[in-house]
Parts: sequence; structure tokens; C-alpha cells
Amino acid sequence: GLGMRQGLVWLGLPTRLLDDALKLFAIGTVVSAGLGFPFETAIILCAAIILGYTFMGGLWAALVADFVQFSVLVAAVVILPFLSFSRAGGIGNVMDALPDGFFSLTRPEAGYPFVYLLCYFTLLFLNYSTSWALAQRYYSSENDRSARKVGLLVAGLYLVGTPLFYLPAFGALVFLPEVANTKDVYPLICRTVLPIGMLGMVIAAMFSATMSTLAGDYNAVSSVLTNDLYKRLIGRDLSDRHLLVVGRVNTVLVGLVVLGITLVMRTLQGSGDLFNTMAKVFGLFLPPVAIPMLLGMLTPRISARGAQAGLFTGIAAGLAAFVLGAWHPALRRAEFLTFWTAGVTLLLMAAVSACAPDTGRRREQVLAFFTRFKADGPVETETRQQGADTSFLPVIAVGIAAVGVILIAAVVLTGGLAKGYLSVCIGVVLLAVAAAFWAAARRRR
Repeated sequence: GLGMRQGLVWLGLPTRLLDDALKLFAIGTVVSAGLGFPFETAIILCAAIILGYTFMGGLWAALVADFVQFSVLVAAVVILPFLSFSRAGGIGNVMDALPDGFFSLTRPEAGYPFVYLLCYFTLLFLNYSTSWALAQRYYSSENDRSARKVGLLVAGLYLVGTPLFYLPAFGALVFLPEVANTKDVYPLICRTVLPIGMLGMVIAAMFSATMSTLAGDYNAVSSVLTNDLYKRLIGRDLSDRHLLVVGRVNTVLVGLVVLGITLVMRTLQGSGDLFNTMAKVFGLFLPPVAIPMLLGMLTPRISARGAQAGLFTGIAAGLAAFVLGAWHPALRRAEFLTFWTAGVTLLLMAAVSACAPDTGRRREQVLAFFTRFKADGPVETETRQQGADTSFLPVIAVGIAAVGVILIAAVVLTGGLAKGYLSVCIGVVLLAVAAAFWAAARRRR
């Protein structure tokens, strides 16, 4: 219903904005450490570029940028663990340098027991499962089958990609043992082991990939603000042009708010554990918002009143625990807030849904949704116009080819062919990939 929709928007905004601020903080750290820029300058520059192409291109620009940046980043990330381990003297040296208990999943003595790990994975699951930007990718797919493929691909990339990002840091224990600030390790590894041309490409790819993620988030939040708040509260008969202008204004506002939060994070960085602070905020807001959304798509037994009761009572219970935490600090721990708000939300949803189930027309709408949702075959959501060229493969091909040419040119012009042969090889591979996309685009025409 309308009340639930408005509640999810207003109460879901804090977690989305904080999540985006953390991403902007991360890319500011990479650019600052890798290229030597002042941290604040890096953040403001990133925010301005993201706002620029999101404002002008919307979701289409974000999707194209996603694919080009993914292709470039994979080319570098796949070889970086091998270069790091080679610089460290091999796997044997790396394993010898690992401290005792390195592969232990928990560190109770440092404040990270098993329950904290469980809390972290719970928040991660809820965040990814209800991400507005990822959901936008799914319903932008051509049909149900394509959306399922997108979900499986995302899961596979997270499973395979995460170790590739973490493995180079193992080697840094050998050849970068004096690094004081561990958050700078990854860009320092790139500066140490990557050949000519590759360093700039990796920094640019990581920079661009995070920017692309943020662009998708900005576009999704702006779309929610425009369609679920402005259009429904101000007027339903507004023209598409009017809504387009409002959407672009909302994009700018979202970007500025995220930039402001990121700068505040920077000032608070030295006053405590920023990660734990963010985990507490997520533990307070995320379970009450995410659980009704997930269960509403998984079972028809949750009624509209049950979902509303779980949402608002879960938030209220979390805020009450946070206030009482001034006298009992354990109530403000991320683990307690996460499981407390999740438990209250589930309990109220079940109780109210049992006492006040959906009836009449609303019940029919719910059952119709689940009948379609469980259909065996894919359901086409759009009919593509005959003769319409909706492919952006040529743009992707040109983008990847440009990166390949720049990479090869960087080696040739600096006269470092002997040391930069690996960069040339990567550049040639990117050109081959670009040629494949160009050929695929011609076949589609």
C-alpha cells in the first residue's frame, strides 16, 4: 500500500545514502594513496565526475560505463595476485609471513567474535538483497529469463571476484611490511608491482568502477524520490519532461548529500572505529526495511498490515535501544542492534499478519502476483519495436578499444617496452575484446 511504500522510501534512504558515502570514501582513499592527491580533493573530484555523467546520461550511461570499467578492471585484477606473489618470492614466502591465526574467521580478543561475523554477513545479505541499484538492473532486463541470468552472474562474480581482490594483500606482508595505514595497502601494491601503464589503468578502473556503482545508486535513489515521493505526493498528471527535470535535480541533491556525509566521515575518522559506527547505523535501519521487502516477495502469508507493523515497530525498537545505550553500552553494539531489530520486525510481522490477513481485492492482487512470479516460463515485460537499434555494443567496443590503445601508447611513448611488455599484452587483449563486441554489434544490425 501507499503507507508501506512511503515508509520504505523514507526509512530506506539513510542506509542507501550511508552505503554510497562509504563507497565514495573508499575510492577517495584509493585515488589519494595511489596518485598522491589530497583526500578531500579526491573525494570532491570523484563526486563531481559521477554527478556529471549520471546527470547527463542516466541509467543508460551508468550501464555502458559499468561494462567498460568491468572489462578493464578484470584485465588488471586477474594478473595482480600473480605479480604480488612473484614480488614476495613465491607462495612459500607468503605463507611463512602470515601471522599466527591469520585464517581464523573470528578474533574475539580484538572484539570480533563469531556473533559479530554472523551480524556482518546478515547485514551484507540484507543489503545486497534489497539494493535499489541492483534491483534497477534486474527490472531493466529484457525479460524474466534475462533477469535470472543477471542474478546468477552477480552471485558468481561476487564468489570468484572477492578472493582476487584480497590475495594481493597477502604478498604485501612480505614486501610492504612497514605500511602503517592498512587501508592504503592495495594502491601501494599497485604502485610497487605493476608495470608501465598498468598502474594508471588499475587506478582508473577502480576509480571508474566505484564511480559507476555510485552512479547507479544515484540514479536509483533519484528515481525513487521522483516516482515514489514527488509524483505521488505532488501530482500524478505531471508531464514526462517535468519529471525528467525533477529527476535530474534529485540526482544533484543526492550526490551533494552523499558528498557531505563522506566529508563528515573524514572528520570523524580519527575519533573512533568508523566501520563499527556504520555497522551500528545499518543494524538499526536495514533489518526493519529489508525483511518486509524480502518476505513480501517470498510468501503471500505476510499481510500489508503485518509488513507495516514490522517496519515501523522494528525501527522504533532500534531507536529505543540506541537511546538506552547511553546507560547500557551493550545495547549499542552492532550485533545487538542487528538481531534485536530483525527479531522485533519478524515477530510483529508474523503476529499482525496472523491476526489481520489481507482480504478482498488486496488478497486477489497478492495471489495474482505470486501466480505470475512462480510461472514456469519467462514473461516478456516489453516488446522491442521492429527495426529499433537498442544495442549499446558499439559504444562498449569503442570504450574498451580506447583503453587498449592508451595502454599500448603509454608503453611505446615512454620507451619502456622491455619492462612494459605485459602492459602491451593486456592492451592487445583489450583490443581483441573490443573487436569481438564490434562484430557482435554488426551481427545484431
